[in-house]
Amino acid sequence: SLNSSLNSHRSSSPDRNEGALSSVEGTSNRTKKKKDAKHEGPMAALRRKKAEADAKKLLEVERLNKLVFAALVRNPVTGEAQDPRQTFADLDEDGGGTVDKEEFRNGMKVCGVDLTDAETDVVWGAMDVDGDGDLTAEEICTVLEEEFKKIQAKEALSFSRM
Repeated sequence: SLNSSLNSHRSSSPDRNEGALSSVEGTSNRTKKKKDAKHEGPMAALRRKKAEADAKKLLEVERLNKLVFAALVRNPVTGEAQDPRQTFADLDEDGGGTVDKEEFRNGMKVCGVDLTDAETDVVWGAMDVDGDGDLTAEEICTVLEEEFKKIQAKEALSFSRM
């Protein structure tokens, strides 16, 4: 009776052994994952730091673009909203039909925004849609029309409250 109990227990032991084997495999998998985590730890940290730096850079680009676009849609003398086509005409110092980086920087100074070379490059990248190195009236108008409409709406709201 005791032998039959042992035999029946032994016959069921492969299941237990499978469980034990699975447990050993699970330990092996966990050990492997820990090794992978240790191996990927510095890489994950680098990816996280890069993502944080990219996010910070994106926020800075957005802040800079907003500052520049807001300055460009206002008349530098009166401070009132100015049509983007007029802004283009003001920036196009030589009347050549395009605005180069030098004309752009000069125009920004007139608007009260003194940009570094790096800042000019960032804003230029947002405005020079076709990447040819010059801004056309269409490129400037496309970028500035939304900002211009926002300012007009705020001015209309302010005026209606008077």
